[in-house]
Amino acid sequence: MLFNPLKYFLETARAGSIKAASERLNVAASAISRHIQIFEADANAPLFERHARGMGLTAAGEIYMRYAQSVLAEAENTQLQIDALKGLKRGHIRICCIEGVVAGPLAEALAAFKRDYPEISYNVRVVSTANVMQVVRDGEADVGVAFQSSPVGGVHVQQRIVDPLRAILKPGHPLCSKNELLLEDLAAYPIAMPDWTFGIRQVMDAACHVHQQRLNISLETNSIEALRSFARTGVGITVLPSLAVKSDLVRGDSVAIPIREDMFERSSMDIVVREGRNLTTLIQEFLGYMFVTFEPVR
Repeated sequence: MLFNPLKYFLETARAGSIKAASERLNVAASAISRHIQIFEADANAPLFERHARGMGLTAAGEIYMRYAQSVLAEAENTQLQIDALKGLKRGHIRICCIEGVVAGPLAEALAAFKRDYPEISYNVRVVSTANVMQVVRDGEADVGVAFQSSPVGGVHVQQRIVDPLRAILKPGHPLCSKNELLLEDLAAYPIAMPDWTFGIRQVMDAACHVHQQRLNISLETNSIEALRSFARTGVGITVLPSLAVKSDLVRGDSVAIPIREDMFERSSMDIVVREGRNLTTLIQEFLGYMFVTFEPVR
């Protein structure tokens, strides 16, 4: 109850209006409005700009939002540490990640951790890399997984796993006879590509532009599973990091062939946390499980 007013403030900032925050939190709008007025009086500055379309944070409001996020995150850490001292094996882990790791290494980490800590619950959100960094920075997730992330203030890369982009093929495909491929080799076959919102596609487009290579794109999708299936069934090929197809490679349903391209070799999966946050024993333990299951297939 002590921290509820801060939650009212944050939800109003996210929703853009007291009415929307009231509906999401199931709290009277008058109560939310009253607490915001108290915060503004304490800060001696307006925290929101009121306009016809709703409410937006002022510069002072942005500062106050970071303070509120920090207080709530620390409160959660404190409670988890107290629970650990009591010998309790319960808790909740919030994970935000790109789609490519959900069905493979993340699922493996969750399954292994659940076997050892059956009382732990989880929330998994699947978003783009840019949104992973934002959610972790804002304290809305304990752990994030991003593809080849760029530095973002307030976010710390806990582990960077180099995982080059590879051509993913069905065993027996004509290209399987080669130990290494060129972009021009891929152009001779139908290829499935993620859409422009994926970092993988942006790297692919940049490489094609540099080498003036045009690919025969047969399928464009925002589904990693569709890309995996396209290659697995032999309809064509795709290009993904090995972690995105780890289970297929382990079972022998697909083959990963290196592509001679420096941009592809630099790709990585980044496990990130909020910068400056004291990681609880629970989160540190879970990260240890992730570091094991996020080992690429070589």
